[in-house]
Amino acid sequence: PYKAAAQIGRRNAKAAQGSPSKSATQETPDEYTMKLVEYEVVVGSGSIQSAKKTKRATERVIKDDYPLIYHLDVGAMYPNIILSNRLQPSAIVSNEYCAACSYNDPANKCQRRMDWKWRGDLYMATRADVKSITNEMENEKRFYNKKDRDTGEIKRVKWSELSEKEQVDEIKKAVREFSQKAYRRVKSSVWEDRSDIVCQRENPFYVNTVLNFRDRRYVFKGKTKEWNKALEKAEASGDLVKKQEAKDMVLLYDSLQLAHKCILNSFYGYVMRKGARWHSMQMAGIVTYTGSNLIREAREFCEMVGLPLELDTDGIWCLLPKSFPDTYVFKTKAGKEIKMPYPNSVLNYRVHEKYTNHQYQSRGEQGEWKMQSENSIFFEIDGPYKAMMIPASPEEDKMPKKRYAVFNFDGSLAELKGFEIKRRGELRLIQVFQEEVFPEFLKGKTVKEVYESVGAMANRWLDVIESKGRTMTDDEVIYFFSEQKSMSKSVEASGNHRSVQITCAKRLSQFLGLESMLQDDKITCHMLIANKPYNASTTDRAIPVKIFKAEQEVKKVWLRQWLEDAGLTDFDMRTIIDWDYYRERLCSVILKFVSIPASYQGLENPCPRVKVPEWLRKRLAEKNDKFQQRSLGMWFKPEKRGDAAALEASKRKLCDMEDLAGGPGAGLSAKGAPELPLVEFGSGAKRWLEAQRKRWDAKSAPKNALRSSLFDDGPGWGRLSPDALLGSWHIVAVEPAIAPRSGFRIGDTVLASEDELDGAEEPTLRAVVTGFVGGLVKVSLDIGGERLLPRSALKLAREEGVFVVWAVAQPGLALHRVEIVARRRVVLGLQADFSPDDARREVRPSDLRDGLRVWSREVFEEGPLSGVVKSAAPEVGLCSVLWEGSTVKVARAEDLECQCGSAERVVRDPPRNLRHPCLVELELGEEEFQRQRGEGALGDADAAWPRVAAVYEAEQPLVFDL
Repeated sequence: PYKAAAQIGRRNAKAAQGSPSKSATQETPDEYTMKLVEYEVVVGSGSIQSAKKTKRATERVIKDDYPLIYHLDVGAMYPNIILSNRLQPSAIVSNEYCAACSYNDPANKCQRRMDWKWRGDLYMATRADVKSITNEMENEKRFYNKKDRDTGEIKRVKWSELSEKEQVDEIKKAVREFSQKAYRRVKSSVWEDRSDIVCQRENPFYVNTVLNFRDRRYVFKGKTKEWNKALEKAEASGDLVKKQEAKDMVLLYDSLQLAHKCILNSFYGYVMRKGARWHSMQMAGIVTYTGSNLIREAREFCEMVGLPLELDTDGIWCLLPKSFPDTYVFKTKAGKEIKMPYPNSVLNYRVHEKYTNHQYQSRGEQGEWKMQSENSIFFEIDGPYKAMMIPASPEEDKMPKKRYAVFNFDGSLAELKGFEIKRRGELRLIQVFQEEVFPEFLKGKTVKEVYESVGAMANRWLDVIESKGRTMTDDEVIYFFSEQKSMSKSVEASGNHRSVQITCAKRLSQFLGLESMLQDDKITCHMLIANKPYNASTTDRAIPVKIFKAEQEVKKVWLRQWLEDAGLTDFDMRTIIDWDYYRERLCSVILKFVSIPASYQGLENPCPRVKVPEWLRKRLAEKNDKFQQRSLGMWFKPEKRGDAAALEASKRKLCDMEDLAGGPGAGLSAKGAPELPLVEFGSGAKRWLEAQRKRWDAKSAPKNALRSSLFDDGPGWGRLSPDALLGSWHIVAVEPAIAPRSGFRIGDTVLASEDELDGAEEPTLRAVVTGFVGGLVKVSLDIGGERLLPRSALKLAREEGVFVVWAVAQPGLALHRVEIVARRRVVLGLQADFSPDDARREVRPSDLRDGLRVWSREVFEEGPLSGVVKSAAPEVGLCSVLWEGSTVKVARAEDLECQCGSAERVVRDPPRNLRHPCLVELELGEEEFQRQRGEGALGDADAAWPRVAAVYEAEQPLVFDL
């Protein structure tokens, strides 16, 4: 709006200075002048939209405009990102490196932090799966292939005889096969946001090399433009000598700038290559992440004013309205004209606002460091263009990438990318069809006329295939329907691999009698696909074209052998070629170019003989169905909230049905329970519950307690009153516990960072708050010992399996909030017999309590001793144990073992008639259950359990047990 107001002021000032009359100014309107007229869309018959002017003057511009195609790309994007941020492999440094640097001073501003994304491909197999696979591979009965270095022979050896590298390769191979069989996929990708430091004072050898190549390329591009102007002058004057000289120089300098472009792009690819001398994954990640952000923000800009069409690595194809400012021309006092493309300038302004490096440093002549702002990243604009053709994908809701054809206004092809017409060895039929169908998209004035012209071209080629090339000569049939494919490996080196090239090469060696061809690589196979043998795959039906140029008797012998038809009498290539195969290949291209795009735009299929995919047919049928399901909004409207009587009628009293039936004799008034709040059933019970929580916080909570529980009496828990425990209870709601608070209280379970002084970022150790000393928090660690840590090194741990029970207790019907910890009970089906009493693990300091049964980890002649803990000090990890000989000794937690969970053998009937040697019911905390399940080692923890064949009741929600 402020731009429109400024334009109004300029127009009014121009009129006040004696501008031409109103009628004269209207005769020559400026095409790029912003017209302050609002349009409204009117939907007419057949869903045709039209626009009409309204009398309201406004500063909004809503216009149904003619679109123009532009290409916005970043010139030398990756090299300029490297230069602007002073990126080089040796400049990616760590905090430790900077700490030892002589320039380590915040005032120097030589550390530039830059973000990037790391992606890791992980196998689907869990740790437990890999451990089980490794155990199986270490079996003495299994043997593996090993190649002898001296003789080259393959020997069968045991696992212990393999080298470490060979063992790793065998494990990777087995894990890959297991992941594919068990999880139906080999790997899953994991993304992490990372940040690294880019030193701005590193020796700029890499940056200077990129800079020299970039500047030299710009010199050659400037020379190319100069000689292009000279070529235009020579063509205008008719001087043939100067014209030829200009053409040669344009070719020379254009080739030089393209060569420098390839070298510039290789500076990024070099650091990505593993094994390179200056390999740096961090630098490569920073470059690509910055580039992707540039293109993403350019797309967001295009979406605000136009429509993005195709995104590339360093550019974007988009539609902009014709009335959108295109190019401004400034004239200097010297008479020189400066052109400023408006969309380009807007994007460059946004880029320089966000991506300018204000920390760029370089050495002066005296050796001092100078800081400056550096940004050589600029968008360039090409266009407008007349048309752009993007094919459709035969798969549902997918878009093909990097496949488009762009046309100039004179009908010439400006850019072509991703099509078969540019590839070597592709089927000539497809290449010729694409070459002829592209100009057809420029014919016609409406969409319907365009697709009629394109469909006619496609139908003509379908007629050629259905007539089996009767109007063609043999050479023309070979030209259009044969393929030439090259082999990178020899036939013998390919092993058991199957392809049409290998089949053609084998048959060609048989036909020519040259067995040495099977040992040669880079063989070019010229072939056709035959229609025999029946029911054979395409790879087995490839025949060399040379057979049709052989003598008749020779041709008969080999064709009968290859086609597996001893009674074959017609050896004309038209009866041998598989026309259905070539028709299917042509139809796949017609689908992408003609049928699917036409259907998306509401037109009938211009090629009815080409069947559209089933998903598209269903989508079109649903769209054109006359009996579509109507919206419920036609019958229902939102209720007006202004009527107080209607709102009061929707409310009901909350009380039990027994109380309502009892009446006044039940101890209540005739009106039921007047002391209970009203419940708005239209808004659900959550609103009432929130009100009761406030009531509980204000009146019902004990003053010095954080939470109430029926069972726990630690420092963080409060006890319910005896009246509440003895009265009748009405359960109002059961829900998971809310998220942890922001403050700390005694008894809270927290995650602590023991290595806080070493710079640990995330707290990992579990601890319990035992007190406060000044601004520090005193915690007792699960691993033993007490620590004084700052609040910044602690965070509240999320307690798994904790539920909140909201209950109304008599007398007084006071609402109480009680937290209950639900433990997980699962049944494990083991593959071998097992006694849970023998499953033990190391005692943690947090496990120490009076009455705990423990065993000594030191094994004596009579076996491990067992005893009972008489007194425990978890904060220091010590306890006194009454051993079997009635002796009491002090022991450390790490010297003891305890039973692994509350496990016991059970007798159950497994589903699906399964049978297990042993069923064990295991009870453990929800947090421990989730941890073991995530590691894929449920039930065994630190003990040597047999392999778990099945886990039952693991998916049952814990709230069911309440």
